[in-house]
Amino acid sequence: MQHQDDNASFANTACSICGMEAEDGFHAVMTCTKARYLRDCIRKKWNLPPEHELQMSGSDWVLVLLNKVNVDTRVLLLFLWWRAWHLKNDIIFGKGDASVESSAHFLFNYVDSLGSLNQRCIRTVSNSKAPVVPAPVVPSCDPAPKCVSRWKPPPMGFVKLNVDASFIPDNLLAAWGAVLRDSNGDVLGSAWNFIDHCPSAETGEVIACLEGLKNACTWTSLPLILECDCASVVEAINCNGPVRSSIYEVIALLKELLLPAPGISCQKVDREANGAADCIARQAVKELSGGVLRDSVPSCAMCQLAQLLNSFWTPWFAFRVPWNNCVGS
Repeated sequence: MQHQDDNASFANTACSICGMEAEDGFHAVMTCTKARYLRDCIRKKWNLPPEHELQMSGSDWVLVLLNKVNVDTRVLLLFLWWRAWHLKNDIIFGKGDASVESSAHFLFNYVDSLGSLNQRCIRTVSNSKAPVVPAPVVPSCDPAPKCVSRWKPPPMGFVKLNVDASFIPDNLLAAWGAVLRDSNGDVLGSAWNFIDHCPSAETGEVIACLEGLKNACTWTSLPLILECDCASVVEAINCNGPVRSSIYEVIALLKELLLPAPGISCQKVDREANGAADCIARQAVKELSGGVLRDSVPSCAMCQLAQLLNSFWTPWFAFRVPWNNCVGS
């Protein structure tokens, strides 16, 4: 009877993904299927501690592990655990199609981009030589004025799509950029393309909304908040009556896309809070290029996301914690 009770207890606590162990924080980011594979992929470039050192040691396992390594390795482990948690959430709450290889590539690019914000360097180990890679340390800079807006994550259970357009009036060239993120600030996808013979900046903004939504609808089925920094476009989208302007045809197409998707809303955002989409649009019009990325953004927007992450993601404070004061040496 006791054996049956033990089996029932394990069934209630077993990981819903692999079913191999009881589900806790350590299992989620260290021993579950995708977490192990992600660590294997990361080791191809990052110098992580050997597996026998990455063991469960009790409820304070995070502090114990971080106390054993140098400050640069702490940074890498925190990023590794952050992305492993994202993969777990994608399986449970998303479509479950997030690629482990893509997540490893995202982390490599992310750390490289963060490193451009400061002058410190760390060593990473590859199969051949050991290249020097800048370390993701919080940059020291003058605090931003209080009036400057920052991107805010959507509520839990929602996603947010930021779009923007870049317009060159001399040759009527434009481009749009779009970034989709969830309530944790994780990127679900990004897209961009150039617009030939664009009559106005306002037209470019509407096309950014339209094309961004088309891509976002293939990435998620969650309720979506569309953010644009063009007040006239947001007003036209939210207008229930006819739109009497040069953009009415594109607005009509956009509203046809919104009709079967009542979970989509549109709101105005300050330009300062729309930096990632603006950066992608500017690069697209400069290169006259287009593309789509799942779970990532082009390298030109990595620093924008890094600065944003620094402003609201609490694990960053771990970089400054005097670990020897938290856990005995």
